[in-house]
Amino acid sequence: MKTEIEAPPDKKFTPYLTIAATLAVLTIFVVIYYRTGQPITLVIDGQAYPLRSHRLTVEAVLLQTGLQLKSQDTLWPPPESGLVPGQNIEITLARPVIVDLNGEGKHSTVFTHRRTPAEIYQELQVNLSSADDIFVDGQLWGHNRPLPVTPFDELKADLPPSQKNILGSSLQLETLRPRPVRIALHKAIPVHIIDDGQETNILTTLQSVGDVLLAQDIPLYLGDLITPDLSTPLAPDTTITIERATPVSIQADGHTLKTRTRSSTVAEALAQEKVALVGQDYTLPAEDAAITSNINIKVMRVVEALEIDKETTDFETLWISNDGLELDTQQIEQQGQEGVTKTRARIIYEN
Repeated sequence: MKTEIEAPPDKKFTPYLTIAATLAVLTIFVVIYYRTGQPITLVIDGQAYPLRSHRLTVEAVLLQTGLQLKSQDTLWPPPESGLVPGQNIEITLARPVIVDLNGEGKHSTVFTHRRTPAEIYQELQVNLSSADDIFVDGQLWGHNRPLPVTPFDELKADLPPSQKNILGSSLQLETLRPRPVRIALHKAIPVHIIDDGQETNILTTLQSVGDVLLAQDIPLYLGDLITPDLSTPLAPDTTITIERATPVSIQADGHTLKTRTRSSTVAEALAQEKVALVGQDYTLPAEDAAITSNINIKVMRVVEALEIDKETTDFETLWISNDGLELDTQQIEQQGQEGVTKTRARIIYEN
C-alpha cells in the first residue's frame, strides 16, 4: 500500500497576510483613536475647520495641527487654556502692510488688525496732519477710508500624512491671510505766501511753487513778479513772494493798450512797453506822474508845420498933375501891376 504525504501550505504568502492584518488593525486603531477624540472647531478668520483631538490645551492643538501664528495674530482662548468638547478656537490673522513712512523709499512690513491708514499710523505712533497725503497701492487714499478688500493669498502647506489622518480632509491649509497692501505717507510741509504784502501760511504736499499757487486759486497776471520762480521745488518753510503789477491803460498812435506794470512813474511804464516820445511829444498825465491803479496814460504826438499863404492885391492908381499936358489930357507914366501878399504861419498839430 502506497502512502502519500501531503506537503505543508506554501509559507511564502504568510508575510503578506501578516502585513495586511497589521494594517487593518492600525487603521481600525487610528479610526477609533480619531473618533474618540473630543470635537473641536478651529475658526480662522471666520472659516470653520472641525477636527477631533485628544490634546488637552489650546497650545497643544495648535502644535498638533502645525499652525504657526505670528505674534500679531489674535487667539482665543489663550494658549494655556484647557479644552472641553465642542470648544471653538478662534484665530484672527493680522494683515501684512508694507509701510512707507515719508515717501523716501524706505519701508517695512507690519502685521496689523487696523482697518484704515489713520489707525495704522496711529499704531506706529506717527502723527498725521489733515494736509498729509496717503497713497494705498499707488492710489490717493482717504485717511479714514478702510483698506481695500482684496482676495486672500492662499498659503497652501499640506500637513504631514499623520496629521491628515488625525484631522481628516477638512483642514488643508496652514492659514488664509489677506495679501499685503502698500501704504505711503507724504508729509505736508509749511509754506508761506506773501501776496502783495498779505501773508498766508499753508501746509502742502505739492512739489513746486507753481503747483501751490494753482492749488490755492491765486491768479497771476502779466507783469507780476513771483519769487522764487514758478518751477522751483518746495522745501519746508519756503516763502513765496508775489509783487503785483498795477493795471494801466496807454493810448498812443491810435491804439489803446491795456497792460500791467510794476513801474512807479508814467515815463517808466512807457519805457516798459517801448512807447517812445519824440520831439515835442508829451503825456497826460505828465511823465513824472506816479502810477496808480487803472491810470489812463495818453501820449500826445506833436508835429510842427510851416505854411505860407499867398493873396493877390490890386495895384493903386496915383494921379500926378503935369503942366506940360493939355487940359483934360491923361498920360500913363508907368503901367501898374497886381501885387502878392505872402503870410507865413507856424502850425502845431497834436495827435
